[in-house]
Amino acid sequence: MIQVLKRYSLFVLSGFYIFAGINHFLNPEFYLPLIPDYFSNAEFINVLAGLAEIILGIGLLIKKVRRVAIIGVVLMLLAFIPSHVYFIQKGSCIDGGLCVS
Repeated sequence: MIQVLKRYSLFVLSGFYIFAGINHFLNPEFYLPLIPDYFSNAEFINVLAGLAEIILGIGLLIKKVRRVAIIGVVLMLLAFIPSHVYFIQKGSCIDGGLCVS
C-alpha cells in the first residue's frame, strides 16, 4: 500500500512540475509580475523557470536520474525564495493578478 502511495505521489509531483513548467509558456503574464523588479530580463527568467520545471518533472519519472532531479527541485525551490519574499513585500497581491490573504 505504501509503495502504491509513493508511486502515485511521484506521478502527481512530476505532473505538477511539468504542468507548471508548460504554464510558464502558455500563461507568462501570470508569472512575470511575481519576478522581483531587481532582476533584469524577467522574460528570460520565466522561460528558464519553465524549462527547469519541465525537465525536472520529467527527471522525477526516470529512475536513473531521479536523485539528481530531486536535488534539482530542491535547488529550484530555493532559487524561487526571492520571488516569494517579493510577493510578501507587495502585500501578497499583484495588481491585476494573484492575491492571497
